[in-house]
Amino acid sequence: MAFTPDLPPGARPRMWILVTVTVIGGSIIYWTFGRLETLYIGGTVLFILLYLLLGVELTLSHDRKTLVPLVAETIDDLRASAAETFLLLLDRDGTVLYLSPYGEKTIQHESAVLTGQRFADLFAEGDTEERRVLMELLRFASLGHAWRGELCFVTQDGNPLKIEVEALPIAFEEARKMGFVALGLA
Repeated sequence: MAFTPDLPPGARPRMWILVTVTVIGGSIIYWTFGRLETLYIGGTVLFILLYLLLGVELTLSHDRKTLVPLVAETIDDLRASAAETFLLLLDRDGTVLYLSPYGEKTIQHESAVLTGQRFADLFAEGDTEERRVLMELLRFASLGHAWRGELCFVTQDGNPLKIEVEALPIAFEEARKMGFVALGLA
């Protein structure tokens, strides 16, 4: 099945729109010109789009089944061991999996808005240095190495913010295999 690890926002609705346009457009062309080849082309495009949509749905369903319990266990452990400094949990790609209440206050972003977004989207436009720092953090911390550094980003209301963070140790082996990275205030 098609593997879609990183879907842009709105990808599924756009794919459904393409399916609809393909069906309607292919039908109109066939009725207008009476050429059977148009149905073959439309059918092929429709098959490809439906195949991709099915792959997206299966991938998302699989991720929900496997990641949700793992993220929940990891968060519970981090709350218990580092509650006063725990800010957020990232995957190896830098997507925010969880933002703690303490993290909401410190980072000045709402959890509902930030969860599921890339942490790199918080950096100022064109700030390549911060993106390099984040990539270094994700690379070292996802391998279980200690990491400490300064992140500069933009708060939800648009103000710049600079904080000193460190990678927190993650107890669960499976979470470490998945490349989860927990950040805490240094």
